Amino acid sequence: MKSFITLLCLTGISLIPLFGRAQQIKHQDNNLYQYGITEAFLSGLFHGKLPVSEFKKKGNFGIAAPDMVDGEVIMYNGKVYQTKSTGITTEMPDTAKLPLAFACFFKPDTSFTITHASSEADAFAQIDTHLQHKNAIYAIRITGIISQLKTRTFYPVSSEPFPPIASLIANQKIFNISAVKGTLFGLRVPNYWTGINIAGYHLHFIGDNFKTGGHVIDFTPENVLVEIAEIKEVNIQVPQDSAFSNYSFKTRTP
Repeated sequence: MKSFITLLCLTGISLIPLFGRAQQIKHQDNNLYQYGITEAFLSGLFHGKLPVSEFKKKGNFGIAAPDMVDGEVIMYNGKVYQTKSTGITTEMPDTAKLPLAFACFFKPDTSFTITHASSEADAFAQIDTHLQHKNAIYAIRITGIISQLKTRTFYPVSSEPFPPIASLIANQKIFNISAVKGTLFGLRVPNYWTGINIAGYHLHFIGDNFKTGGHVIDFTPENVLVEIAEIKEVNIQVPQDSAFSNYSFKTRTP
């Protein structure tokens, strides 16, 4: 962990682990709040501990996983929506809980339009040209018309020990949507964050009608506004439940 913190400092990002009750952090634009550690969640720690009411205090935009992995979550303009495996999207109650969550008070420092992209890879390549620091974390909001969109949600799990996420992919629910208006929001995370966060682009979607959503698997933008904010600081709240406290993280050789 010491070497990891040193690396973050060298890249201009500070890591503040928060043990126990969350510290009160002054609201600053483009500071990323993270609850949970990705590796633990992907391995099957699906019990939500962070109340939605607390998640809302950490930003106005964000993405998260719901308790027991029933779908996907997005925070849009301070409201939190869950798209379930049924495809139904509803606003989440404040009492609902999340096992993994990311949020920030989003204030874009770069914006541009994409009026033509042949694929998701083409869209990401266009976005990459606007990212000044390859080892920075970026929050990204994409709004407008999406010609083709593929999203997914996971079915809920019930029996412990829970399987890892990888084993749920075969049974994920896929939604193929054409000519839809909405918002994609999420993060672009550098590779050295693997295990702590999810490396690469990680986006969730909410339709303008607030009836469609999910984790973005593939999309082709038709006419969209792309807004980007470089994350200044990362604040991680480490879960304190027994499952996390006793979880055995993988040992990585230098």
